[in-house]
Amino acid sequence: MSADERRDAIRMVLMERGNVRVAELARRYGVTMQTIRRDLSELAESDGIVKEHGRAIRATSHQFESADFADRLGVNADLKAAVGRRAAALVSDQDAIAFDSTTTAFATSRELRGRRNLVVFLNNVQSLNDLMGKIHSGLLDARIVFLGGEILIHEMSSFGQTTETPLDKYYFDKVFIGTGGVSIHDGLTAYGVAAGRYAAELAKRADEVILVADASKISTRTLYRFGTLEQVDTIVTTTDPPSAEWVDFIGENRIEWINALAEPSHD
Repeated sequence: MSADERRDAIRMVLMERGNVRVAELARRYGVTMQTIRRDLSELAESDGIVKEHGRAIRATSHQFESADFADRLGVNADLKAAVGRRAAALVSDQDAIAFDSTTTAFATSRELRGRRNLVVFLNNVQSLNDLMGKIHSGLLDARIVFLGGEILIHEMSSFGQTTETPLDKYYFDKVFIGTGGVSIHDGLTAYGVAAGRYAAELAKRADEVILVADASKISTRTLYRFGTLEQVDTIVTTTDPPSAEWVDFIGENRIEWINALAEPSHD
């Protein structure tokens, strides 16, 4: 096992368990405790993992930790559905698109229908099942690329190096990413490291980054910063820009702001 593979495995352990002792990791991977401490130092810089009294603690807290994917689907479900419908309308025939693992990205992917010759990349199991059903029933013409890896059951998604590495070879016309919070000063934030890292990798490889986020996410932040607002090309949400500062910022950075609850413009 290489150092990168070992660190990726440590990430997965911490995501599942929350914390683990250095001595246990050393025994598990057959290396010295000094090697594990170096691994944790690397992860502390890249992932925000905390080292404390001979153990590592994942980069999240009860204050910021998100609920299971299935539970989150029901939170602001009507707003997510509105965002999803409007965002899905931005997809054109023959697009190569990708979705992150958030519930609002899922709300977007399940609105896809009537498009032809799409290539769809995703890492969420529920999105995979939904899109396969649409393709099977003739509602959608698409090829699916599922980015496999270790599946976190509570997230219903795969994460880690096995999921992210294949992305080095691809570019996308559009990517749809959700967020735990988005603000002008704090950028794009996620509840946890794994989801944030995956969304960041998608955003690097897209001609157009489309942020899908209901109004509750605007001008808020969560634990892990994974990008800046300047990276975003389009925001699909359920409110108008909340302040003059927002209006100025999106104008200066040429970000398209779409209120999914407003009547579409026919100009």
